[in-house]
Amino acid sequence: MFQPFNRLGAEATAIEGTGIGLVVTKSLVESMGGNISFSSIEGEGTTFAIQLACACDRQLMAMNQAAETEPKTPAPLTRAGPDNSFAMLYVEDNPTNISLMQDVMEQFDNIVLSVAKTAETGILLAMQNPPDLIVMDINLPGASGLEATRILKTTQDTAHIPVAILSANVLADVKRQAKQAGADYFLAKPLVLSDLEHIIHHVTESRHG
Repeated sequence: MFQPFNRLGAEATAIEGTGIGLVVTKSLVESMGGNISFSSIEGEGTTFAIQLACACDRQLMAMNQAAETEPKTPAPLTRAGPDNSFAMLYVEDNPTNISLMQDVMEQFDNIVLSVAKTAETGILLAMQNPPDLIVMDINLPGASGLEATRILKTTQDTAHIPVAILSANVLADVKRQAKQAGADYFLAKPLVLSDLEHIIHHVTESRHG
């Protein structure tokens, strides 16, 4: 089983097929962190079972693994201010991604996280109470993250706020569009916690400098 171009008992049947379907399936399942199993009864048939982890569990596991393997930055995630806090605005409409970000940010006592589910709301919140950093998803209902970034960067009251574009599309053209819109950073999905930490540290150090 699961060998390329090898169908058990193919010589005794007229059913067509090259014998690579199970191989491809097994490879795809395992690449997503899952597993495939089967049970077979002669004369009755075979049942295949696939087990996959929940998407949010896999992302959180990847973040935790990255956090464990990446070298730790000794400086705390803080900025100069009366309450020593770091304000981050997360613009994202996916409930799972929002919940995941909230869970991750709870690990840091000094990070104050605000969430906006549309670009329009994000722009309004940034104007009302400018954060230290905006993490902006590209694909949003209504205006896109690129459009929102362009508006923020051409508005006097928000032009100074660092923006990190977040996207599952990491092609060079998308990164170029993000840069043209005025984004200061680019983050790939699924988000690696250490990448976001490095951005927060960079923003903190820039303010202190």
